[in-house]
Amino acid sequence: MIPFGESIRDLRDTFELSQLEVSRALGFHQATLSKIESGKQYLDPKAQADLWCLVHNLGVQKAQRLATAALLTGAAAWMAVEGAAA
Repeated sequence: MIPFGESIRDLRDTFELSQLEVSRALGFHQATLSKIESGKQYLDPKAQADLWCLVHNLGVQKAQRLATAALLTGAAAWMAVEGAAA
């Protein structure tokens, strides 16, 4: 079983979130998040579940923003090509 702190770090890495992004969004000090990830700060199971969900949701939101930006950029490029062809 992966320790909780490592699972949070893996989740951050999956969504390419920095400790600073997560700590600011959650109102933590970056040092506190670092202690949680290293296993030096204990969280009860309820707090662990809450933190995992919050980090996951932050990652999903970031992924959605990036996908939307990519779609808008692609649509703008397509419109520019279509406009030039006309």
